[in-house]
Amino acid sequence: MYDDEQVALATTGSTRRPGSSRPVVVALAVAVLVAAVLGAGYLLGYRLNVQTASIPVPTAAASPDDVVRSYVEAYDHRDLDTMRVIYPSGQSAFSRYRAMGTMGDLRITRRGSDLAYDEGPNGWTYWLERSTTSGPWTITDQGNG
Repeated sequence: MYDDEQVALATTGSTRRPGSSRPVVVALAVAVLVAAVLGAGYLLGYRLNVQTASIPVPTAAASPDDVVRSYVEAYDHRDLDTMRVIYPSGQSAFSRYRAMGTMGDLRITRRGSDLAYDEGPNGWTYWLERSTTSGPWTITDQGNG
């Protein structure tokens, strides 16, 4: 039986032998499995947060507004190293593998101690402090409102 098939295949110019499609089937099965695992991870909130730019760490001369701008820029570019310097106590929230959104339309307003939650769209409130009068500002806490 194989002799006839080999002759017929040779006649058409193909060099394929019976069973040679096995590596293709295995590769396809692996690709489907990888896609399923990645899809399930995506649905569960896992992402690969690839850093797209390096954001400079603000100097001690930077204002609190500049520090927040740098933090948001570092967040949007997944620069976790800069984020950790600016917001050292928030390190548990930074991950290469958990979903992170982006922060667009940055507008900084000073609310003082009025932390009331208003109806409608709200942003984040950042509390900043510095350990000495000449030290850099760092974010010590954040919250919605």
